[in-house]
Amino acid sequence: MKAKEKLISKIKAIIEEFGSFSTADVELDNSPVIANIGKDNFQLAERFNSSGVVAVTYVHETEVAEEEIDYEDLNKDVLDEILMIAENYKVDFEKTLDRCKD
Repeated sequence: MKAKEKLISKIKAIIEEFGSFSTADVELDNSPVIANIGKDNFQLAERFNSSGVVAVTYVHETEVAEEEIDYEDLNKDVLDEILMIAENYKVDFEKTLDRCKD
């Protein structure tokens, strides 16, 4: 299995076990940048589900478009960042479950 495929498998496994999530759910300061389209024009990965990411395009901090992108269409660096976010989401979720048990 290629490195990119392993990253995607790990991301999807976390989502299948713990559910879809967004960058707001993990209280991130910055979303992963999928594309820097130009001056003050970015496409950011903001929501994550089993089929891919919901990418939001901003121009001068104003949301102008939204689209779903398959994980396979993202580069390895973005997938690395998404996996790190997913792992943090998993840890937070498990900590919340532990607190609820007590």
